[in-house]
Amino acid sequence: MDEKMIQTIATTLNVTPEKVKGVALDTLEENREVWAKAGKDEAMMGVQALRIAQIKINRANASLQRSGAENFVGMFVSVPRPKEWGKILYNKMNKDLLNLSDEAINGLLRMGNVVLYETVGNEYIRKANPALFNGTVLGDDIEEATVSDLPKEAKEYAEGKFFYIVWDNKTPTWPSGDRNFKFGRPRPQDERERVALFLGRKETEKGDLRLITVRANGKEADNLYPPTFVAGRIPLKGARNPDVAYAVRDLSVFDGDASVQSMFSGPPFALEDGNPIGPITDLVREITSVNGLETYHKQNEGSDGWYDALVGVVGEVIHMEPRDNGAMLLILGDEDMTSIDTVDVWVSGKHAETIDFGVGSKVIALGQTWMGREGDVRFSCSGWFAYETVEAMDSDFVSMDDETGEDW
Repeated sequence: MDEKMIQTIATTLNVTPEKVKGVALDTLEENREVWAKAGKDEAMMGVQALRIAQIKINRANASLQRSGAENFVGMFVSVPRPKEWGKILYNKMNKDLLNLSDEAINGLLRMGNVVLYETVGNEYIRKANPALFNGTVLGDDIEEATVSDLPKEAKEYAEGKFFYIVWDNKTPTWPSGDRNFKFGRPRPQDERERVALFLGRKETEKGDLRLITVRANGKEADNLYPPTFVAGRIPLKGARNPDVAYAVRDLSVFDGDASVQSMFSGPPFALEDGNPIGPITDLVREITSVNGLETYHKQNEGSDGWYDALVGVVGEVIHMEPRDNGAMLLILGDEDMTSIDTVDVWVSGKHAETIDFGVGSKVIALGQTWMGREGDVRFSCSGWFAYETVEAMDSDFVSMDDETGEDW
């Protein structure tokens, strides 16, 4: 591609040349076959791709301004799975309704925590605190009413009996006087939230980097899935708290940019004379080996900040297993050859290009420990970084299924 044209577009749009080239290359791959059939040579296709890239970036910049979002630069350090709050809360309430006494259930109704329905013929008897439907502050009442339809969020907890959890039972109206649309309404069963950690700052800011909590809800919780410890930029909407930002629908897409790496004085993690150094050391409560996870869990479970604490696990890649859709499973073993403990690091096919190393490489995985049903300590990984790499060989990427003939 024409490097001079790339630089001109980048200067005009106030973005990096890498950004322009990345969008142009994606555009070229999407349209190469059609353009080739139209008789365009490689040079002509490159110019066409750059022109379209300029339009795309310009439109994205305009959307960014309209949304109130700003570009943040840095790197994601922890991207856990989304929490399915709706599913968790509905399952808990389902269990409670099956086990609580009638008196306790009536208490939930009076407090406006839940609304119940019972089938009677072709209709339903609704039982609830009437204030939820009157838009007034809750009193200590329960009222029955006959309705013809169930809300789509209603969940059956016993034969012919249904419930929904109230989304908001405290604030009928906002301070402005406008009605609170959540008041009395069913809480969605499909309510997801992803809370990621981003080490960086707004692109327009100066000064030290800081740890920013990035929240994404609903569909954005699924869409916000960037690689960890890759430098780049992402549009986010800042909050009053400068250490919190929110993902914006259709805009918050992470864009890797090697030039952003210069913000960091060194790699995220390294060992210097056997001592850990780098930003990761400040992000985790403790750095341990693979076979040290159980001790870490027992010593820290339930302590202050436990549910938000991260632990760093250092290990050696002892196996790399290809999975469906281009995903890869990295299996980390302990440097102590007598240990049989392992940690699994799942790498989505979306991030497969970040695996540029092979078996024998040293990796630090960030995440949290939890107790399994059988009393075993387990580890959920939310970020990883390869700090000592070994060149990959074809023999590194072998499915366990191929080796054993069984599911692993």
